[in-house]
Amino acid sequence: MAKLTDSEWKVLNALWAGGPQTLGQVLERLEGDTGWSRTTVHTYLTRMMGKGLVSADEHSPRRYSAAVTLEECAAQEERSLMDRAYGGSGGERGRRLSPLRLPHPGGAGRAAQAAGRDGGVVWKTSGWFSSRRRPPP
Repeated sequence: MAKLTDSEWKVLNALWAGGPQTLGQVLERLEGDTGWSRTTVHTYLTRMMGKGLVSADEHSPRRYSAAVTLEECAAQEERSLMDRAYGGSGGERGRRLSPLRLPHPGGAGRAAQAAGRDGGVVWKTSGWFSSRRRPPP
């Protein structure tokens, strides 16, 4: 999957929020935020169908749905960011930032207490362990 444009993110967010929708329903969701016309929204939907990001049924009126999940898109964005940050070097990226789930003899609650937070992932950064949470995408 190629990197999504900001506009594609907006269309997908509208589809994820409402499930299968007609062109008019998608337009309604996007209108306040974008000011796009019906033709613009239709163009985006058509192009995104060609990229495999959106699907549509054959009934009239067509109902559009996201063909990819938020998780898939977020993972792709994360990979793209890491590739840009580390020049596509998977090995360096792995050494610099790799999530580790560390077992604790007292169980998950004890591990979270020992880490001084309410659970999550401990991140290894450049050979040192950090108990800080990973920043949101």
